[in-house]
Amino acid sequence: MKRITATLMLCALALCAVPAEDQADKPAFSASVGPEVIVGINGAFVGGQASFAWQPGFFGIEAGVRGDLKLGIPDAYALPGVAVRLGWLSLGGGAVIRVADAPAPDGYTEASIDQVAPFVRAGLAIPIGPVAVDIGARVMPTDTYNEIEVDDVGDLIVMPFVVAILAVMDFVKLDAGLYYVARF
Repeated sequence: MKRITATLMLCALALCAVPAEDQADKPAFSASVGPEVIVGINGAFVGGQASFAWQPGFFGIEAGVRGDLKLGIPDAYALPGVAVRLGWLSLGGGAVIRVADAPAPDGYTEASIDQVAPFVRAGLAIPIGPVAVDIGARVMPTDTYNEIEVDDVGDLIVMPFVVAILAVMDFVKLDAGLYYVARF
């Protein structure tokens, strides 16, 4: 099992190293901006990102901000963060700040974050001319809304556990974006 994991990790690193030779001819600084879509077990988000990166070769750093708006229930989040870049691979983290909180709809139970929370993200940005297609996964706490019917005392006792389990499962989200990249 360890050999398979090590082999897969080496293959992933080799894939990220492919653009390293192309990077030598490009300017080290870049700025990117564009829309993104985020999907979790408890709903979808639309948003955008803006970032600055310095990548003179294979290794680089990136700093930026993302903004996400939950579809259906308009909770809004700002996510400032930093990342380390390894070729096309980006590994980063930052803070989740809830900017706007919508009230829970009637009949729904809300599990919410009331303070700044951390997030981590791993993504792969594949450049295609002046744009980059970015796909990734993030661990990011957000408010969750669950419709739970309480018919008896047993449901009332189990409800907090169900809400907590669903909130934790909703931490993992997948995202995809299309960004315009300006190099200078």
